[in-house]
Amino acid sequence: MLLLLLLLLLLLLLLLLLLLLLLLLLLLLLLLLLLLLLPLLLLLLLLLLLLLLLLLLLLLDY
Repeated sequence: MLLLLLLLLLLLLLLLLLLLLLLLLLLLLLLLLLLLLLPLLLLLLLLLLLLLLLLLLLLLDY
């Protein structure tokens, strides 16, 4: 009986550890995705700023 309880506890601990590991992996993946998307977002922002500047120049030209 005691052995069974211990085994169950161990299994539960292992499951918890696995879940934690999975969560960590997911977080890492998210971070990687964010790092990959960051330059794209910055580029998009830069393009938008350039477009606004161009528009402003066109408006001032008139």
